[in-house]
Amino acid sequence: MFKEPNYLSKDYKNPSKKVVLKIKEGSTPTLPTNPNGKFYKQAHKTESFPLDNELAEETRVEILSHYNIPKEHSITLDAPEKGIKRVMRAFTLFLKKNEEGIDNNKDLRFYADGHCPHAVLLEKILDKFGNKIGYTEIDDIFNDKNWEQKWETKKGFIDPDADGFSGFEEIRSALASQMIETQDNGLSKEDVIKFKQDPDSFNTDLPNWFRSG
Repeated sequence: MFKEPNYLSKDYKNPSKKVVLKIKEGSTPTLPTNPNGKFYKQAHKTESFPLDNELAEETRVEILSHYNIPKEHSITLDAPEKGIKRVMRAFTLFLKKNEEGIDNNKDLRFYADGHCPHAVLLEKILDKFGNKIGYTEIDDIFNDKNWEQKWETKKGFIDPDADGFSGFEEIRSALASQMIETQDNGLSKEDVIKFKQDPDSFNTDLPNWFRSG
């Protein structure tokens, strides 16, 4: 006689069920990675490890497309293949605003990524595109009391291995749990409960980037 599996059991696995979670237009997963955030240490850890800078290219193209940023308005800082560096790749966006929100003019949207602090990436954006932006260094921004009415910065992280953050267990689990709530995933209610507890008990594909909050 068939016995219904205990979906809440830690031993229950269903790797045959494919779950593909993608970042949709107008919806971006956000995890707390600020100094007081739950995932700060994991997102900002540094160590010596071999790095393949090329693995980030597909994710970079996806982010540029998501925010409609021209490739010529992007900067990529390649980190040394060996030596101490940020493990997780960071990205920074600098986007023009208008009264309704983010301006639709893609010529006023800029991007940078690298294995370094977000502030360094913003400095690189201003250094290269300052003639278009109107600020050439960070001090110019903070000296303008109204800059936040004109521009918006967005920050986030990229999985350097392009593997759905499999090397960052806590972040992968939180990202999966957040995204399963917002997508038509084809899972039963019981499977959703189990998925939120242990996304790796399924055959799960996750995005390779998220916004930091």
